[in-house]
Amino acid sequence: FAHLDVKPHNILVSLSEKDASPHGKLCDFGTATRIGASRMLCGQMGTPGYKAPEMEAGLEFDATLADVWSLGKVVEFAEQFGGSAFADIRVAMLAADAKHRPRMTDCMSTLEGFCR
Repeated sequence: FAHLDVKPHNILVSLSEKDASPHGKLCDFGTATRIGASRMLCGQMGTPGYKAPEMEAGLEFDATLADVWSLGKVVEFAEQFGGSAFADIRVAMLAADAKHRPRMTDCMSTLEGFCR
């Protein structure tokens, strides 16, 4: 499956009961679709500003890679602006012990966790 509309408003954040670390889960599967072995799709879907360049141009695109691109745009938004969609994460990070605070070097493991 591919989500095809990964954006801040489609990510629910909760804190782990074990260590108070933030966990994200995707929601709103209205544009999600089952993808075949080729993973290639074509069509207009997603939210401007979070879509992969191929989607913006109306070209055929790899659905899995498009979701990864969109998640990268969400992370970029959070790092640059700390927008209101991420207020809970910011509060949790400030309240957490320093050893639980995410670091830039942890970015890949965070993205991998979101994509599982």
